[in-house]
Amino acid sequence: MSIHQKGTANVAGFSKELGLVGNQFNWISASLFYTYIIFEIPSTILLQKFGVSKWLPTISICWGITCMCMAAVKSYSSAVLVRVILGVFEAGFVPGFLYYATIWYPNESRMTRIAFFFSAGTFAGIFAGPIASALTKVKGSLKEYQYIFLFEGAITVVVAFISYFILKDYPEKTGFITERELEVVNKVFKSDQIEVSANKYTLSEKLSTLLDIKLWCFGTIFAIGAIAGATQAIFGPTLIAQLGYKNNSALVMSSIPSACGFVSQMILLLFPFIIKKSKISILILFYITFAAIFYISLAFNKDKVPRFI
Repeated sequence: MSIHQKGTANVAGFSKELGLVGNQFNWISASLFYTYIIFEIPSTILLQKFGVSKWLPTISICWGITCMCMAAVKSYSSAVLVRVILGVFEAGFVPGFLYYATIWYPNESRMTRIAFFFSAGTFAGIFAGPIASALTKVKGSLKEYQYIFLFEGAITVVVAFISYFILKDYPEKTGFITERELEVVNKVFKSDQIEVSANKYTLSEKLSTLLDIKLWCFGTIFAIGAIAGATQAIFGPTLIAQLGYKNNSALVMSSIPSACGFVSQMILLLFPFIIKKSKISILILFYITFAAIFYISLAFNKDKVPRFI
């Protein structure tokens, strides 16, 4: 829920309480991504050193605590500082999971797991708005947005702590997989030309990954799509409120785009099983174009209901 947290907190009075002006809220939101980008590779290297079972829960606990610290910020500069620190801890989570998926799932089933992983952010958006709306009604000594940061940060800490006891680095380290079962696992992975072991990647393997043109192409496509997705997650509740809806209504209504997006993702998940792989790139291009047309239409349509739709 982290990426949705900023948008819901803003509607709950975050910018007003801190006295933000101009593009200051935008810079607070964007400041996370600078350290996020810088620390993705270092965090992944540390993951290989300490292991998934220790590293992912640790950085998740740290970012949950950092999210809770957002409730204590009193100025623009302190908010930027906390967001910059948050980016350091969040940076390693996505590449860490992708690395984890290559260890535990063969090619045939890995795609589905990764798809569910990326759809989790959209799924969280379904609940982020209604939860924030409920938290704004809490009576206490804190501001409405502070309850949002504290509650959602605390959830992250609890789930991350439980993960210490669930995640295992490799199949052979689980303690419950028999030797016979491990042989079957290795046989499946060898058919994918993947060796399931704790061996480190060589420098040549890392360089070949960095020079893979397909990786750069899909990375660029993902980055472009992420701009639109982040805009919706961070500014969606604010944009809905600016259409004339009350704050609590805007928070609840912000879950609707996420619900539609999640359903669409689940439908798209079926396409690789029913169309040729060579057609998937065309499907991606179609959806990107479709989304771009609707985003552009927001700039020209002034009516409240059509703009929300």
